[in-house]
Amino acid sequence: MANETLWARFDLSLALGERRDAQGAPAGLDGVAEYSAELFDASTVESLLRRLERVLVAVTDDPGIRLGALDVLDPAERHELLVTRNDTAHPVPRTPVHRLVEAQARRTPHAEAVTDGQITLTYAELMERVNGVACMLAEAGAGPEAVVALAVPRTVDAVVAMLAVARTGAAFLPVDVDFPAERVRFVLQDATPVLVLATRETAAELPAEPAVPTVLIEDARPRPDWTATAPALPQSAAYILYTSGSTGRPKGVVIPHAALSNFLASMGALAPLAPRDRWLAVTTFGFDISLLEVFLPLLSGATVLIAGRDIVRDPSELAGLLRTAGVTVMQATPSLWRTLLDAAPDAADGLRVLVAARPWTTPSPPASRTGRCPYGTCTARRRPPSGPPPLPWCPVNPWWWVVRCGTHGCMCWVVGWVWCRLVWWVSCMWV
Repeated sequence: MANETLWARFDLSLALGERRDAQGAPAGLDGVAEYSAELFDASTVESLLRRLERVLVAVTDDPGIRLGALDVLDPAERHELLVTRNDTAHPVPRTPVHRLVEAQARRTPHAEAVTDGQITLTYAELMERVNGVACMLAEAGAGPEAVVALAVPRTVDAVVAMLAVARTGAAFLPVDVDFPAERVRFVLQDATPVLVLATRETAAELPAEPAVPTVLIEDARPRPDWTATAPALPQSAAYILYTSGSTGRPKGVVIPHAALSNFLASMGALAPLAPRDRWLAVTTFGFDISLLEVFLPLLSGATVLIAGRDIVRDPSELAGLLRTAGVTVMQATPSLWRTLLDAAPDAADGLRVLVAARPWTTPSPPASRTGRCPYGTCTARRRPPSGPPPLPWCPVNPWWWVVRCGTHGCMCWVVGWVWCRLVWWVSCMWV
């Protein structure tokens, strides 16, 4: 029964009293909910009361039930959250990325594909070098279901190496020899690669144990063509990345070709590129967002400019490169944008700016804000006045759940773990 008053003592309060029958026996509970009409509407409070009733009935029927096993959603709410709002199905690209790059090379063989300031390769030259490295790797044992570690510095060779491993059907594993030796050793032991593809310089920095056969990329010779005996399938592993290990040991994450293709197709629609675009790649190859910087331009007939590590670390050098290299697109973390724009406020002028892979619509990315990550990193923002809570942007084909305890879903506006399933990939985060 609704009863309006002029004021509420609390934002929301609930008073319960035991009800008895004519013989004095317990006959249930009566209650009154009082709420501020400026903060809640009647339907919201009614839904909260229904959920409370559902919990009380459940614990009365089974006093030993675990809190994590309590389900506060009714069937209609569960269907709304898990089915209706997750109706995001979209055809998954079936062609692996390296095959799409090959197709682009056939369309624009003489266009500039990748440069690091020292070496520039056209699409045709890129594929010839990829073929040569892929042939060398295959002869050394690389192939489907295998892992090849890449200890290649930030040069055009890194792009060649990633595409070459993919051509053999194996998965590539970036290994940064500048990381602590203990981490490099652990990653190699845990991932058990069949080979390490390195340069003469980086090979000398690899740990002695585990003893993994090493192939030098300088020994490969360009080939006009080469065909893998067992090409990669959409569900085959494309690459493996390891987490930072800040909460324990680093953990390897295996990403299949279909997930990578799905991500790049989504980003291609969100931030379309033209052949005239020149994308400056600044992210270390140990982070998956670097693959956006490398592959999306190559799928679009554009050019990838690989910024060296020392340039990325020096905001003045980075600003100078942006001004002189004809760069049209760059994506970076908020912290890198902050450092760059503090040193050179006009560095982003004329650029298409992406912050954590999300296009920025203001003239320059404010350092105090956080961009939205395509893999689901949530941003801090105010609650909108109505409607469902906004989810982070992510590629097509996502499924979202918010769970509090156990694996039961939560209603909107409840703090909990966000479970995001992309194509053959599940992740979670606390929001």
